[in-house]
Amino acid sequence: MIGDIKLDSNNVVIEGDRMDVMAADIQLDCAGRRKTSRGMRRALVHGFNDELLVNFNGDYPGGVTVASNLRVNGKLSIGSEGGGTSALTVSDLEVRVSQIRGHTEGPFGKVPIIEVRTVTFQEVFDEVQALKAKVVELEAKLKPS
Repeated sequence: MIGDIKLDSNNVVIEGDRMDVMAADIQLDCAGRRKTSRGMRRALVHGFNDELLVNFNGDYPGGVTVASNLRVNGKLSIGSEGGGTSALTVSDLEVRVSQIRGHTEGPFGKVPIIEVRTVTFQEVFDEVQALKAKVVELEAKLKPS
């Protein structure tokens, strides 16, 4: 494909098979969407350790939102104050669990009583392991001697 740059009203359209940017920073900035008028808006930065940095230095006060599925190939680390990182473990993750704990009578009939609680993935993992052990135990009791 032959590359082309088109100016269309308020849009710039870049066509081609690949776009090479020979710069350290890519800024995206729209004055009408800013919460503050101060500071830079570095969306992508080629970091000093040859890494890709998104929202460098927290330039976007609203943070980063991923509005679709997110896949991470490799290790996932969480940064801490001071620039250090710590590994994310399964015990750090939480999930909200809803369970129906019975019913009560409402003005239009039965209404479920729903209990909502937050548990860690580690708690879910431990419960699954306990259930697996129970299944093995029960299967052993069912086998003829």
